[in-house]
Amino acid sequence: MKRPLVVLIIICMLFVSIAIYSFDKSRESHSDDFKIIVVPGHEPSDGGAHYGDLYERDLNVDLAERMTELMRSKNGYSVFVSRASGSWNHLLLEYFEKGRKDILDFKNRSQNLYRLFQSAGLITKVEDRMPHTEVSEEGAVRLYGLNKWANDNDVDLLIHIHFNDSNRKDPALPGNNRGFTIFVPESQLKNSSASKAAATFIYAALEKRFASQGSNGHRLGLLEDQSLIALGAFNTLVSPSVLIEYAYIYEGILSSPEMREKTLSAMAEATAEGVENYRQNLRSK
Repeated sequence: MKRPLVVLIIICMLFVSIAIYSFDKSRESHSDDFKIIVVPGHEPSDGGAHYGDLYERDLNVDLAERMTELMRSKNGYSVFVSRASGSWNHLLLEYFEKGRKDILDFKNRSQNLYRLFQSAGLITKVEDRMPHTEVSEEGAVRLYGLNKWANDNDVDLLIHIHFNDSNRKDPALPGNNRGFTIFVPESQLKNSSASKAAATFIYAALEKRFASQGSNGHRLGLLEDQSLIALGAFNTLVSPSVLIEYAYIYEGILSSPEMREKTLSAMAEATAEGVENYRQNLRSK
């Protein structure tokens, strides 16, 4: 037997074993608390969209706190928030600092194996449907570290919170885009199926209250993405993960303190409803 064929068989076996592990994990018994990590996007003092006196990174935290309070008020939830407005959660910060080498090793091993799959034709590169802001080197380490931490702690769902923006000739004026978008892992990633299941329930709950982003008169629905670290780029996540762009930061529903209060509360309620529906669906299986 030729050596390349042996290598290909080994790669196939590795791929299948990872796929089976992911399949089994997404259907584990949920007799214990349902573990969720809520991740307000960007760093505490840097990054994210900006419009007038609104900063996305602060809106993300506000929404995360409302969402967390709702879910913690119900039985059967264990909710962990990655950061507050001024700093990262102290447990995660310690994990990032003390485990930096382990996180980088985890990232490099995952990337090397993933590229091996690609070179063998087992994974096909898929272009992203929406452009993304590049994350800093340090920000990437934190995101990979969060993925590793989620895997190590058998987290049931990660929810990444963001607000969108668009290129505008005059940054002081609102743009034309509107609505929410939910990103999910591309179908070849090992946490894709479970993530799409969670996203479908959250999308349905949000759509009752808010307009989803459209293109040429058609709703975009769930957008698959292969490159977002938050969703498990390079197969770095076993746990289901969704990234939600809840609205464009310049939209009228966020324009005044009164509107913002109602909007963020409704967004938190809808997300919590979608998560609960997803959890109940899992428990019924």
